[in-house]
Amino acid sequence: MAEVFRAKPFNAPDGRHYLALKRILPHLAEDEQFIKMFIDEAKLTVQLRHPNIVQIYELGQFQSSYYILMEYIAGHDLLALQKLHRKERTVMSVAQACFIAREVARGMDYAHRRHDVDGNPLNIIHRDISPQNVLVGFDGQVKVIDFGIAKAAVQSTHTQVGVLKGKFGYMSPEQVRGLVIDQRSDVFAIGTLFWELLTNRRLFRGEHEIETLQMVRDPKVDPPSTVNPQIPAEVDRIVMKSLAGERDDRFTWASELADELDNFLNSIDPPFGPANLGSWMEQAFEEDFVAEQQKHLEFQEIRSAEDVIRISTPPSSNESEEAVEGATMIWDAELAPEIGEDAEAFAANHTVVQAGGFDLSQFMAEQEALAAAQSERQRNLASQPVISAANAFGASANAVRVGNVGLAEMGTQPGVQNPLASQLAAPAARAWILIAFFAVLVFVGLSVTVLYMLFGSRDIATTVAASNEGTVVVNVTPPTNLQILVAGVRRGDTSPVTVSGLVAGLHLVEIRHPNFETFQRSVEVPAGGVVPIEAALQPRTVAMGELHLSWPKLDGIEVFIDTEPAQIGADGKLVLPVPVGQRLIEALAPGRRPYSRFVEVTAGEVTESAIELASPKLSLTISTEPSTSVFVNGKSLGRSPVKVSGLDPTQIHTLKLGRWQTALGFPDLGKGTLHYVLAELPLPKKATDYGWITASTTQGWFHVEINGIAIGRITPITSADRLPVAEGNHTVTFRRGNQSRDFKADVEAGLTVLVK
Repeated sequence: MAEVFRAKPFNAPDGRHYLALKRILPHLAEDEQFIKMFIDEAKLTVQLRHPNIVQIYELGQFQSSYYILMEYIAGHDLLALQKLHRKERTVMSVAQACFIAREVARGMDYAHRRHDVDGNPLNIIHRDISPQNVLVGFDGQVKVIDFGIAKAAVQSTHTQVGVLKGKFGYMSPEQVRGLVIDQRSDVFAIGTLFWELLTNRRLFRGEHEIETLQMVRDPKVDPPSTVNPQIPAEVDRIVMKSLAGERDDRFTWASELADELDNFLNSIDPPFGPANLGSWMEQAFEEDFVAEQQKHLEFQEIRSAEDVIRISTPPSSNESEEAVEGATMIWDAELAPEIGEDAEAFAANHTVVQAGGFDLSQFMAEQEALAAAQSERQRNLASQPVISAANAFGASANAVRVGNVGLAEMGTQPGVQNPLASQLAAPAARAWILIAFFAVLVFVGLSVTVLYMLFGSRDIATTVAASNEGTVVVNVTPPTNLQILVAGVRRGDTSPVTVSGLVAGLHLVEIRHPNFETFQRSVEVPAGGVVPIEAALQPRTVAMGELHLSWPKLDGIEVFIDTEPAQIGADGKLVLPVPVGQRLIEALAPGRRPYSRFVEVTAGEVTESAIELASPKLSLTISTEPSTSVFVNGKSLGRSPVKVSGLDPTQIHTLKLGRWQTALGFPDLGKGTLHYVLAELPLPKKATDYGWITASTTQGWFHVEINGIAIGRITPITSADRLPVAEGNHTVTFRRGNQSRDFKADVEAGLTVLVK
């Protein structure tokens, strides 16, 4: 279909910043229908400017190659994140999944509501919101990409009747039924994506495509909490409303979904934002992040056509001819600049701009703003209280390489192998791969430079733009902890905020604060004028309900509400007024498993909840296929299936099925159910194959999970009650309510690992 390369503009005052170049693969360059779709995508997305949509700068044709010049995002798509979790057998934190879904919803709501310069609605529907089409940057940005099959009023191509466009598992019921679709179809797709992020499972995936389409057409969706019990009821409700089979029962607009998620994210402590996501990305994809930083240093010295031509000088004759043949050049074979030729003039004579128009000065200004935001993100992250990984298993345990932010390739569409990336492992080919890559830079850089020359009479352009632009100045009381949005784009977090460069016309100003009512006002911005907005936010009325708690009379019991200790008496009961919404109820008692549960409090009503504190011993249900005799710790339990209780979590146990015997510790010990097929039994473990895990935190106590399994223990776990864990790489999670942190623990047989 198309391939994507890293690129950079030449003659820029700062050589550190990159673009991405997407071009049609040569074998599709003569496919008129595909070229029309490619042009449609560019003409559509060049009109979209939103922090959650990848920015398109221009569409052009260079010699026989059509290309789109766009924003470069260093990071991975959501599919890579999902693959990493599946490989590690972990699940994304609820807060992180909510944040990503909110950002996607914000970007799509902007696209859904977008009008052209004449005020006509563009009626954009993406139709392909899927893990491959959402990028997550190392800086915590979330961006929707690939509007290649989007439905919009400005298209020159149209979908034939009976033809489905998009990935089947991410379609909406009405899309499969062949009905006319609107923005609610994308809301359903966001809901599908959200459900999968929360569970790390596919929602609609049949044995074959027809079965998948049937599942989507008549959706029967269970709440994600049936798969991941850590998901609170409020998040369940948001997901299920997004996935309503009848579109009238869904959120009408993606902004409604985003607002619901925003309210949830504002209710958790500490809050989750781009800083947290960026930090997680840097750790989870540490190898790729380091490689990206290295590429950044290597390529920043390339500033001119001369640099590329110098680097592209053919190697000595002893270089492998095979390596030369394997390289990919962006220039047409019969038409390329000669060494010494004026490359900028060459590009000017062979470039046709179809849409957009790259503004180098604007691009550099945007990049500097992003760099400033990145620095602010790092400062915010440094000021947040976090739990650090233990030195026992390295400063960063996330060193898994998933995907390839390659030397020449940012990514390709599924099923298309970038010829440059396929050569990366061959040392003999590497020099010519670099030449191929720098040839790409020549193509992009020279065309960008020429476009800057052709369209970059910046004084004229700025004068024309300024004549049709105005400014809004927003002053808010209170001035902090805000979300200030103008024209659907977040403009700042503190007051005052000045927003210039707004196209003359009607714009919506929206101001959000977790403790105040949302402020909204439509303002008419005149050309060349300044519109002041004074907003005094009104305190949000907090509805209250009544919570009735009860618990068994136990010595030393402690009860917590929203992580804060509650004042309790000796009667085993507590009645108190609390704000409506989800409340986290926790309890601890010596010699008992910790208790943790979310309850939903309704305004003006009594919510009753009974705290149950079970034994710390574990239970296992063991089944086999076919049935066989079962022994645990030498004791016969009869033929399977059987249930065994009273297992000490600090000990290694033995399990015998017929003649097969294995040692049993975590993570299997905490699974609750074990099923074995006797013809496919795994290799048995010995007690000496296990190591041990201890854990501690500096900020209160946390529930401990191993590979996503709640084990009924809290921090600290000392050497006196350490947990037996099979040797290998494991994920240890500290969790409390919606706050969680994952660590990688490399357990070695016979040794103890401290996680803190």
